[in-house]
Amino acid sequence: MYHKRKRPAPFAWLSAALFLALLALIPLLAARIVSDTFSRHGMDFDVTPGSLAETRDVIDQRFQSLMSGQGSRRETWSRLVKEQVERGNLRTAHGLLLAAPNMLDEKNSASLLVSAKVLEVQGDAAIEQAALKYLDEDVRYSYEQAISPLRAIWRAATQTADPQSTLSEQSDEIIDRNASANAGLNVLGDERDLALQAAQWVRGQKIDSFAFTLSGIGLSALGDKERAGASIVRAADRSGNMNEDFRRHFQRRLFNVAPPERIKRDLTVRFSGALGIAAKGDVVLDIIREGIDVRELEGLEEQLRLIHSVSEKISPHATIRLLSYVRNDLDLQRAILLTEAGGDRALALLSMEGGSALTAAQTPVKWTSKLRVMMTLLIGMGLTLVWLTLDTFFRSIRRGRQVRRSAVYGLDQRAWEEESNP
Repeated sequence: MYHKRKRPAPFAWLSAALFLALLALIPLLAARIVSDTFSRHGMDFDVTPGSLAETRDVIDQRFQSLMSGQGSRRETWSRLVKEQVERGNLRTAHGLLLAAPNMLDEKNSASLLVSAKVLEVQGDAAIEQAALKYLDEDVRYSYEQAISPLRAIWRAATQTADPQSTLSEQSDEIIDRNASANAGLNVLGDERDLALQAAQWVRGQKIDSFAFTLSGIGLSALGDKERAGASIVRAADRSGNMNEDFRRHFQRRLFNVAPPERIKRDLTVRFSGALGIAAKGDVVLDIIREGIDVRELEGLEEQLRLIHSVSEKISPHATIRLLSYVRNDLDLQRAILLTEAGGDRALALLSMEGGSALTAAQTPVKWTSKLRVMMTLLIGMGLTLVWLTLDTFFRSIRRGRQVRRSAVYGLDQRAWEEESNP
């Protein structure tokens, strides 16, 4: 009679329960780590030396990948510069010139860098002058004419005074960047404009509550930088360049600071009719100021400061176009880092990739104590799961060898041989 060797019964049910628990917990913990690290609340695109270096490297790689499938890189690059010059986007054209070492083929890129080193100027100015030689002659002439200071002064003098015309797609960089990069933008109006809109509102006429609330808060409670950011938002909304998701997000935050319903009610209570409002703009501002939620105002001011900081890196009009790609606060932080790292090259990348160019902004992962603990747990659980899997696998392929067992003496073959052969 043959019998299998008896072995101590393993804790199979405990191993199975532990395996299933780990199999369920590991994905949940991994998802939590990814969510806390890479969500809009977990990621913080601060402008640091590390994030700037990583972002610049990614920008260079993006330009190279965009031109990798082109037959003649030089002709394609020259055509892109020509298109931006014709549209009046001189800062974007300037960014394409600065990106020439990454957009041209290896031979032209190497010779361009050598030419830049022997010029009297250095940095971006040297790259720009060296890149001009690789443009087609007509494109180079058009660009040099467009950035001429005299031409810029003439165009600045002949621009119309209509605010709407200055916000068009064509008017962004028509003025030379050296002449107007730091020019301000103010489309919030004044107390009189606000009072006239308030009078129309009290009479029951329909007004733009978003613009009215933004102008009222800007004129009554914001500083210079925040007011400049509010003007950019107002201009982007007026010209239709604001992303719809970002507009809803910004409007929700704006109305939390000063609800339009409360403002209209206070205006109606303070003025029995609409006749006296138009001459009392200061009173309208006081009413708006009294109804502002100070805690909500802090978040709005921070967002407007971010928008203003972007405009300082590029230009107010370029920032208006940039808001068409921004969907939330995280995209706004990416835009700041992108413009800080790339400057005009960031505008060139946006013109070629659109909103996806914002993903070029890179930031190192912050190893907080919470993240370290979760990563340690994840690694430990993973190692335990691997050990259980391997142990179960090896146990399944090892089988107990059948041995002969004596029915009379109750000994198996091994024990019998040991006693018979001492």
